[in-house]
Amino acid sequence: MIKSNVVIIDSGISIEKYSDVLGIGIEYLDDGFVASKQMNDAVGHGTIIYSIINKYVNDDQIFVIKLPDQPDQRNDACLVFALKYIKQNIDCKIINISLGIRSTEYIDELYSICKELSDMGRIIVSAFDNEGCYSYPASYDCIIGVDTLSGIKNINDFLFVESSPINILAKGSLQRITTCDGRKVIVSGTSIACANITSIIAGFITDEMDFQNVLSYLKSMSSGIYRCRSKVSLSKSEPFMIGAAAVFPFTKETHALVRFGDMLSFHINEFYDVRYSGKVGRQISAYFEDVKCDKIISNIDSLNVTNVDTIILGHLDEINSILGYDYREDIIKKAIKNGINIYSFDPLDQYINVLNSENIKYYFPNVTKDDVPQNTFGKLYKIDKPVLGIYGTSSKQGKFSLQLTIKHILESMGYNVGAVGTEPHSLLFGLDVVFPMGYNSTVRLSNNDIVLYLNNEINKLCRRGKEIILTASQAQTVPYYCNNILEFPNMQYHFALGTQPDAIVLCVNIFDELSYIRNSVYALVGLTRASVVAFVVFPLTFIGDWKEVFGSSKRKITDKEFGQFADTLKKEFNKPVFLLGEKQHMEDLCREIVNFF
Repeated sequence: MIKSNVVIIDSGISIEKYSDVLGIGIEYLDDGFVASKQMNDAVGHGTIIYSIINKYVNDDQIFVIKLPDQPDQRNDACLVFALKYIKQNIDCKIINISLGIRSTEYIDELYSICKELSDMGRIIVSAFDNEGCYSYPASYDCIIGVDTLSGIKNINDFLFVESSPINILAKGSLQRITTCDGRKVIVSGTSIACANITSIIAGFITDEMDFQNVLSYLKSMSSGIYRCRSKVSLSKSEPFMIGAAAVFPFTKETHALVRFGDMLSFHINEFYDVRYSGKVGRQISAYFEDVKCDKIISNIDSLNVTNVDTIILGHLDEINSILGYDYREDIIKKAIKNGINIYSFDPLDQYINVLNSENIKYYFPNVTKDDVPQNTFGKLYKIDKPVLGIYGTSSKQGKFSLQLTIKHILESMGYNVGAVGTEPHSLLFGLDVVFPMGYNSTVRLSNNDIVLYLNNEINKLCRRGKEIILTASQAQTVPYYCNNILEFPNMQYHFALGTQPDAIVLCVNIFDELSYIRNSVYALVGLTRASVVAFVVFPLTFIGDWKEVFGSSKRKITDKEFGQFADTLKKEFNKPVFLLGEKQHMEDLCREIVNFF
């Protein structure tokens, strides 16, 4: 076992200048990585890092590990090999890694060896990527991750960061370094900051200090602290298991509970609506051509909770306003009286205290600043799994239905699918994340916080082993008019930036103007750099009234109408076109998606 104080993993060292330094080189052969005696630094970076640390650590206390010269070989697998070599052969206290890998195929293995070394008392100091994203291994919770901040002027000054993958902010701006052979060079970046922090740690560390001890000491030495933000929201409601449910009201949002009932983990025993809706007494099947359901819609005034454990409340503000009656409060009172749990599309903030006091389980989706990663300094994760985004030219064109359909088909093909849903009942269908940005949105974030939240959630799905991520936006992509700022789809833009799809399926209507579809494509491609892989046509269109404007009545489009419209789109964009809800079309679409990725 080699005894050393600091191990530097980098591009090697100049053998011409420092021939006596101990170390190895890592070379790539056909069957993997091997250790060699070739340590010479062809890049110069490792030599500069060595020069910084050598000011504080003697030559004979530094061990150098040279990574391959070829950039494509300086990857996560190579780093895993280097760290395993250290574990098996070198008794050291500090490991300096002045590099960052944005995404890693071996993320679990890389984390595992880092954690093993940390548990052995080895302190790993790693630099974040210079281009501002999260990188590895610096982001790991067993690593001292070092980033830079422009306001720090002195190399010995640094800031400590709480509640963040970033632990230390240090000087990374242009600075003059005197190398061991007396040369003066101008350098900058996170790698230099990382080496400076390694030097500081080397000055105080003892054999008895572990990772937490070192972090605490750095915190006490820091010039300032970025602290954890206090929670500002009410206590978060948590999803719960449902056995049997009643649904109220029976609207567009709740139709999916019927159409995709086989994706639910519970039974729906009752459907309710107000007697003024014209739906009471009608069979559920009357609203669907392709779904058989013999249940009858009942009057909410006769709510029966004896055969359910949960009531699912859809959006009620409009009904309450029109009828001048607070159905939400009435139903909550009945739920409390009968010990029934509540899943609500709308917020229940004003009822939280009484629901908690009565031990009623409740859930309503909402996203607040408490859900946003803290102290990120704008860093985003590089998503290393394919992301499919579903977007549209209007509202009410089946984007959520399409997302559920694609999820179901891909899972039947054997894929582990992750999904971010934007409808409030997304979790009921087994989607992983709910971001309720549609009607009566409960997303209480704006702009950059939206991007940070979504990027973080998608990264979590990648870390959970999802092989493909499905996202579906709301409403249109570009504004129809620019007469009022409320017409601008700001949330949609930030949703696209936060999810960063690699491929896009665009939902369209046959009455959409070709120029508007073209503008939607340009906007999405320009915003995300994704490829539009297919168009999906909504199967219904409006029936025009005598004024020759679109009314509220709808009809199914004909095969001829679809064919003509599809031909127009294919000619214009050279992309396949599918009809929403047609079984063969949906299967073909999924094969198109798989082939693309």
